Amino acid sequence: MGILNRLRDLLTQPSIDDAHLYASVAKEIESGYKREGLWAKALAESYFDEDKARAIYMRMAVKALQLEARASIAQEASRQQSAMQQAVALYDKGQYATALEGLFLLVDQKEDPLAMVCMANIAWHGLVAGEVDRQSASTLMTAAEQSTDVNARRYLGIVFETIDWRRSLANYDFAASNGNQDAATRARDLRKRLQRQGLLPKGLFAKLRGG
Repeated sequence: MGILNRLRDLLTQPSIDDAHLYASVAKEIESGYKREGLWAKALAESYFDEDKARAIYMRMAVKALQLEARASIAQEASRQQSAMQQAVALYDKGQYATALEGLFLLVDQKEDPLAMVCMANIAWHGLVAGEVDRQSASTLMTAAEQSTDVNARRYLGIVFETIDWRRSLANYDFAASNGNQDAATRARDLRKRLQRQGLLPKGLFAKLRGG
């Protein structure tokens, strides 16, 4: 199973509905466990009629569990937001395993093209635990190539340098034509290297350069 599928499984959690919560509270009562404060309140509201108190208690306990679940969801959302904000910076530092969750969330929730490129590079080269998933990487790179995000296309040019120099130049040139000077410099340097290696004849060099 590839990195992307394993991470998706890790992040997918089952939902908690009311029926599940009522069943959980019922099991607690049967086992003899009750939340003391809620049970005391239920008894008071039912004038110490235990049958009525049980129904009142169950409603209050379910409501309490719902509030706890909402708080947990909010906390998880905050954690995920933090992971997304730090993802690319962690990737740039070479902390690929730590960056992976945030990158996945950016792709899954926001379809972020830069995160697609970062994840593609991780999957293509097996930068996390040596696991290579080139099929997923190729899908991500193709999707990112449809983006007009200049920085994502510059990153994509970097990734493609060791995979497909034609696509590397195409992405550099897109970013350069939209004002990214680093992409322009990288495109020029790549063309020079390719020409020295005999991979880019002078005529093709001029054509690809737009000359």
